[in-house]
Parts: sequence; C-alpha cells; structure tokens
Amino acid sequence: MSGAASIATAEEVVLNAVHFTPTQNGYAQSFLKFVQKVNEKGKGVVQINVRGGPEVIPPIQQGAALRNGLIDVIDTPAGQFLELVPEGEVFSASTKTPWEVRENGGWDFISGIFEKKANA
Repeated sequence: MSGAASIATAEEVVLNAVHFTPTQNGYAQSFLKFVQKVNEKGKGVVQINVRGGPEVIPPIQQGAALRNGLIDVIDTPAGQFLELVPEGEVFSASTKTPWEVRENGGWDFISGIFEKKANA
C-alpha cells in the first residue's frame, strides 16, 4: 500500500431530457440553446442528453415518464402536468411577479409539490 492518499473524483452527471414540441418549433429551439450552454459550461460536472421531443415520448406522457424516472428533465409547460400536479397552474392566475413569488416562498412551496408528486 502506498502512502499517497487516493483522491475521489465525482463523475459527470448526465441528465436525459425531452421537449414537448417538434425540434423545429421555437420552444424546442430555445430549450436546445439552453442545453447547449449547460453542456458547454458543465463539462465534467453535468451534461444534458436530449432524447428528442414528442416523437420519443408524447407530451401527455412526459410527466409520468419524469415521475417514474425514465427521464430527468422535461421542457414543457405546467399544463402538461395537470394530471399529476394540478397546482402547477397556480402561477398563471397569480397577480404577483416572479420575484415576489420567490420572496414570499410561493416558488419553494410549489417546487416542493412538484418534487413530491412528479419527481421534478
């Protein structure tokens, strides 16, 4: 046994993702730009592997796929989660700005519900 201490290195985390619209759609293009930035800045730490869009998992099934661990990230509106997390639509009726919702604890509260109900 050598006297040198072994150094543990963390492995890069790879997150599997899908988006809810066809790739050529503007929503998907915005998500893919986000993924590109994460993958550039996250080398050695985290990478996002985009599996595709609705051709891979239909949008209405993406929430269940996330909850069941089949995928790790979804680019989708809260409305696609209504069967799992109906509370997700609360922000569309809010009179508060996103900053106010974060300050008053609303974001953390809803995030906890998403984590519990949808593994999100």
